[in-house]
Amino acid sequence: MAACALALAAGAPAAHAQGRSVVLAFDPGGGTPLPGARGTSTVLDRFTRRPELSLGLLGATQGAYTQRQALLDLSAGTRVSPSGYDPRRPPRYALRGDRITRWGTIVARAASAPTTIVPGALAGALPGGAAYVGPQRVPANLEAVVAADHGGRVGGVSLGPASTLAGRVRAELRAHPMVVALLPPGLAGDRALDDLIDARDGGQLLVVVRRPPRSETAQLLPVGIAGLRADAGLLTSRTTRRAGLVAGTDLLPTVLGWLGEPVPPGVQGRHVTVTGTRDAAALGDLERRLRVVSPRRLPVLGALAAAVAAAAAGLLLAVGFGASGRRLALRAGALALLWTPLLALACAALAPSRTLEVALTAAGALALGLATDRLVPWPRAPAVPALLGAAGYAIDLARGSDLVIRSLLGPNPRFGSRFYGIGNELEAILPVLVLVGVAAACGAMPRSRRLRRSWAARCSRSASWWGPGGWGPTSAG
Repeated sequence: MAACALALAAGAPAAHAQGRSVVLAFDPGGGTPLPGARGTSTVLDRFTRRPELSLGLLGATQGAYTQRQALLDLSAGTRVSPSGYDPRRPPRYALRGDRITRWGTIVARAASAPTTIVPGALAGALPGGAAYVGPQRVPANLEAVVAADHGGRVGGVSLGPASTLAGRVRAELRAHPMVVALLPPGLAGDRALDDLIDARDGGQLLVVVRRPPRSETAQLLPVGIAGLRADAGLLTSRTTRRAGLVAGTDLLPTVLGWLGEPVPPGVQGRHVTVTGTRDAAALGDLERRLRVVSPRRLPVLGALAAAVAAAAAGLLLAVGFGASGRRLALRAGALALLWTPLLALACAALAPSRTLEVALTAAGALALGLATDRLVPWPRAPAVPALLGAAGYAIDLARGSDLVIRSLLGPNPRFGSRFYGIGNELEAILPVLVLVGVAAACGAMPRSRRLRRSWAARCSRSASWWGPGGWGPTSAG
């Protein structure tokens, strides 16, 4: 009997030997009544009211978003844009018994991706697997896929009343190092979350994240974690290098690192850490701004094009259709376009309404273009907006790209491909600004060796400045 006991102890999961466990709880979202007040609270509000939780926003997918893909990405720790899969959309899987339906299709689809993606990598790396705890009468229990191993099997399943959810989580933790739970909606979910927080000990990592919603738009999901640091702060990782932002793929290495298990090769995510102090208001402001960046981009650029065309027509009518009128219209329009990148950065700082942002960009660019044409002699006039624009972006990027990611021309972290620095749009725009600015600054200098040396030196300096592409926050490494 003693020998058997020793053998069982030696074969116990490492997480249990270390007294470590993980609970990954999904908040169903939606508003719940605020205690003692009118109105409802958002998911971020609910997490903020729990001082034990470090706060952040989690990028759900890379590229186009679907609910099922977001959950599969959590289980794999690696992701690509849906265009990399064949077919693009994941199958309509569900939990049946202790298995995920259509698992073979999920694995075959992952094999079609251009990088190695292993569905079930998270639970498959855990001795004893993971369990799923959820409420009764949920049709598909999609969240159970995060607890599925390489074969699509969930180590333990417990479905029951909302009032017993926290107790059932504790029961499953006796047999499994990780439990994935779906909280009930409304006040019952708040009570269940409080029970999980109260029952947590020093060896447990509690992760609560907003359940990926049914939507067709990119998502940043509120997330809270208790256990990474004694005092709560903002979540970050080397993936995002930004306080308050993490990627969905970061949860896999964070969970496995907490449990003392090795991270499988090829996983993209990085360990989540805590930095600074909690600032829920700043997170809310960031999420609201990023939510409107993409929908506003085309309307603002369209309004700018219409304003430039209207102004050019007005100038031609006022000055005449001769050579001087055409030159004035072209100069004003060109200068307005050169001012646009800097105005996009200014609007990112102001975070105006849609109407005001359209007006500031279109009318502001035209006004600045006309003023520049009047006050700065040609051919040096384009150097003013071009070099000021390049300098504005360089300064913000050196400071951490806080405004760049909020601007209409910057990368949008909601799409999960770039959380800092220069995106595709700015990669094309900034070299043009630099080249135009340097050429205009040279003015009407005659051709000479001095001009060639000056041009080569300035362009080389700009190439060394922009070329490496390593711009972004450095606080996370």
